[in-house]
Amino acid sequence: MSDVSGPWAEREAFNALGVLLYRLLSEGDERIELSVSATVATSSPDLLAFNPAGRYPTPSGRANSVRGSVELWQAIDTLRAAHYKPQLGTWFSAHITVGADGSATAECNYDAEPEWEVPIDPIAYVTDLEAFPRDEAHQPEWLKQKLVEGRARLAARDK
Repeated sequence: MSDVSGPWAEREAFNALGVLLYRLLSEGDERIELSVSATVATSSPDLLAFNPAGRYPTPSGRANSVRGSVELWQAIDTLRAAHYKPQLGTWFSAHITVGADGSATAECNYDAEPEWEVPIDPIAYVTDLEAFPRDEAHQPEWLKQKLVEGRARLAARDK
């Protein structure tokens, strides 16, 4: 990409991720959904391909678990970077759907605390803020608290 962030970079990164997700669809799949929580230090992706003959019942229909590639995880990181906005930061979680017809949608969460399967070390939020600066006025209360905790852990570790 020529630019790391901005509308063109966002579109390019979203299209690249969409193509990778589309390639994971199998015969009979109606759509694939990626739900991910992320910081620069860690991510927690969940991939489901929805298919009437799917192995697992979910509230959204029957689905099969899908394994992603390193290339897919890198595309998620690229999308986060492309969505960065100075002073506002980037998203902490996203839900991306790609249909068998090639349609694609994304919902990105910039402000609500992301859900993690296992709690993450608050230092991850300090590291994320260094990579994607966000003015204090645009830091939700939960993030401010995590930053205080993370900085305290760093200070204790560096003693």
